[in-house]
Amino acid sequence: MKNSFIISDIRRDLIRRLILPILVTAASLFVLSLTPRENIFRQRPMNYKSRYENFYNQFLPCVRVKAEELQYTGLDHFVNGTVNGHYYYTLVDGLCQFYLLDAKAGEAPASSIDSLEIHGRLIELKEPEYQILLETMAAALGWKASSLETVTSPYAVSALPSAFYLNFLGRLAANLCLVYGLAELFWSLFCLAFPLASPAFRYMKTAEEACKAIRKTESAIQSSLSGEVKKTGNLFLIPSMLLYLNGASTRLLPSEQITWAAVRMSRSSAFLWILAADGKMFRFPCPSYESAREMEVKLRSQNPAVADGERPPHFRKRQKNNHPPA
Repeated sequence: MKNSFIISDIRRDLIRRLILPILVTAASLFVLSLTPRENIFRQRPMNYKSRYENFYNQFLPCVRVKAEELQYTGLDHFVNGTVNGHYYYTLVDGLCQFYLLDAKAGEAPASSIDSLEIHGRLIELKEPEYQILLETMAAALGWKASSLETVTSPYAVSALPSAFYLNFLGRLAANLCLVYGLAELFWSLFCLAFPLASPAFRYMKTAEEACKAIRKTESAIQSSLSGEVKKTGNLFLIPSMLLYLNGASTRLLPSEQITWAAVRMSRSSAFLWILAADGKMFRFPCPSYESAREMEVKLRSQNPAVADGERPPHFRKRQKNNHPPA
C-alpha cells in the first residue's frame, strides 16, 4: 500500500531490525569457520606407514590407526607439573611417526608396545616440543637431529583425553545462533516485501480485508473526528478497530476479535491486557493507569461482549474444572 503510515512504520522498524540477525549470522559463520567439527563419531582411518602430515585437518581432527612396534621415546607430557602422557614412536621403512599415549596412574611407561589400536586426534606439535623430541630420540638412536628430521614431521596422534563435548556444545550453540539469525533475517525480508503478511494483520482473513482495515483506521486517525478516535500512548481505538502502532510490533485487531480486557500495573507501568478470540494474549503499554482504564471502558462500550475480571474466561473455566465442588 502506498502512502500508508502504518506500513511505513512497520517497514522502517524491520529495516532497523535487520542489523541484529545480520550480525548474529556473520558471527556464527565466523565461529564455525574457526572451530573444529570434532568428528568423534566418524573418525578418519589412517595407516601408520603413511605420512601423517598428508592427513592433517584441523577441522576433522579425530582419527583411528593401528600401530605396531611402538617404542618409548623417554619423554613425557606434563600438565601443571603432572605427567599425563608419554611420547612413543614407530620407525618403519625409513619413516618415523609420533604418538602421545595416555599415562596410567601409578604405572611406568612400557619401553615398547607390540601393537595398539589408537583412537585419538591428529595434532601438530609445537616447535619447541618437536625439537626436544628430535634431540632426545636422535641421542637414543645415535643419529643426528638433522638426519632424524628428514624422516619425521611435526605431527602426532594423541590419545590423551580431550574435552570434545565443550567444542561440541560450542558448535551446537553457534549453529543454533546461525539458524536463529537466518530465520530472523528471512522473516524480516519477507515482511518487508509483503507487509500485509506480517503478524500485525493476522486477524484479517485476506490482503484485501487488511487493506480496507488499514485505510479505515488511517482515515479515522488523520481526520480526528470528535469522539471517534481514542488515543493513549501508541494505542488507537476507532470504531470496530484497535491499533497498537509500534514498528514490527504493530497490531491491528478488530474489536469483535477481542474477548477479554483488563488493566494491570507492573513496576509503576500500566498495561492494557487483551485476549483475542484465537487465545492469543497481548500486553500494550499505556502512559498511565487512568488512560489505560479509559481505553478499556471505551473498548467495552464498543463491544459489550468483551469480558472483564482478574483472569480471562478460559483461565477461570480451567481453574473451575481443576477444583470441582464437593
